[in-house]
Amino acid sequence: SLQNFIYPASKPPLTVAVYVRPLVEGANRTPTGVAYFGNLSLIHTPPPPMRTELLSPLYRGRIAASGPSSIALRAHLHFELEPGEGGTVTLVATLSRRAGPAPVGAALATRRVGPIALTGRSVEELAVDIVFDEPPASLAPGPYIVSVALRDAQNRSVGAAQLHNLTRLDDAAAPSAVEIDEQQRTLVEGRPFFPVGWFFGAGEEMTPGGADFWRFELLSKSSFNTVMPYGESSRVNLDAAAALGMKVVSSLKQVYFGMSAAHGPAPAPITSIAAEAPYLRERILAARNHSALLGWYINDELDQSFLPQIRTHYQLFVELDPDHPTWQVLCEVGAFFDYLGTFDVIGSDPYPIGRVGRGAWGVEDEMNQTVTETDASRPVWEVLQAVK
Repeated sequence: SLQNFIYPASKPPLTVAVYVRPLVEGANRTPTGVAYFGNLSLIHTPPPPMRTELLSPLYRGRIAASGPSSIALRAHLHFELEPGEGGTVTLVATLSRRAGPAPVGAALATRRVGPIALTGRSVEELAVDIVFDEPPASLAPGPYIVSVALRDAQNRSVGAAQLHNLTRLDDAAAPSAVEIDEQQRTLVEGRPFFPVGWFFGAGEEMTPGGADFWRFELLSKSSFNTVMPYGESSRVNLDAAAALGMKVVSSLKQVYFGMSAAHGPAPAPITSIAAEAPYLRERILAARNHSALLGWYINDELDQSFLPQIRTHYQLFVELDPDHPTWQVLCEVGAFFDYLGTFDVIGSDPYPIGRVGRGAWGVEDEMNQTVTETDASRPVWEVLQAVK
């Protein structure tokens, strides 16, 4: 409870942001009235002692004959210590073959970083890199896994081990239709492609013969090369895009049981979390080989309570469509790191136009923060502005 709570004056100021969406599409989109708050509470939820991210290879852990030159990870350590506490910890990373979600057989390589001294400050935060510098292309084709554990001075585990899947691709395998290279560039049929995109409605502008199809035709004659319909793309929509030489980021962002009316609603068949996977599977399989498909939009600003579902969705896309990356857009600045492992491409939405005191500099600041919070480990497709 905030009752009797004293926030130290030496700390940065706290801000409570209220984000209000209209519940009825097409209604007055400028909320009015007075908001009253009661029973406010402040809950301290520290991060786990260790969180890790795979820096290289950066795209779905894929290793090809051409690279990357090493396997690299970053561990973020967080300790909240009482006065006089300290000690040391050591990071232990092992590379092994993988069967399903678990390592099998003896470790192929091990890296130890430490001992790392904890100085006894009340909050200790460290970022530590771990590198396997043997050329990963020398691995035989197949699945691998890197396990990262944190151990104390008595060799006891501190927190849960972190696992990262790797795949050494077969040299004879055909390249993906769309992929991300180690420079974080989008490649389409092996050539760099810079998505310059436009949001459309739920596909109505992309239906030939429709009253608004002229908008899509006009857009295709401009410098824009990509569209993302804010709703599911039908086969007709994808065919129309292909005919106009446009790429489509197909949206399945609504397929979450429990979404609020402001974000949804979810499609009618989504009556439970268990209903999500069959729905997604059908639509992924139907569109994954279409020439107009650039990628999948899988999350639009859902908060961290949806992370288990988002993680399950992402794994399904990885399993069913190796040829197209997933993208999500977040607005919870400060929480982006928690979403790592649930997307291939990330974005945020600064929206400088119409926001008091926020100009073009706001776009740069938010993009830089997005890159920093994700350890510069994933490409960014930024959503610069929504126009109403």
